Amino acid sequence: EIDAAREGYIPVAFKAAVLFFCVADMANIDPMYQYSLPFYVNLFVMNIEKSEPSENMAKRIDILNESFRFTLYTNICRS
Repeated sequence: EIDAAREGYIPVAFKAAVLFFCVADMANIDPMYQYSLPFYVNLFVMNIEKSEPSENMAKRIDILNESFRFTLYTNICRS
């Protein structure tokens, strides 16, 4: 049961990983855009805790992906 629940969140993990490497590559454009892995992980965990809960797995995945993209975007723009 735990494995099934964990596997359901693979799409969230995949998109978060892609975004991490995009943000990491931004440092090649301008050193101002250097972010640590702990910063990114804390942002991700905070997003999980503060995002809207849902019993529907597909809806929960959409909520997590959308809210994390927005949170990441606002934090990067603020830099």
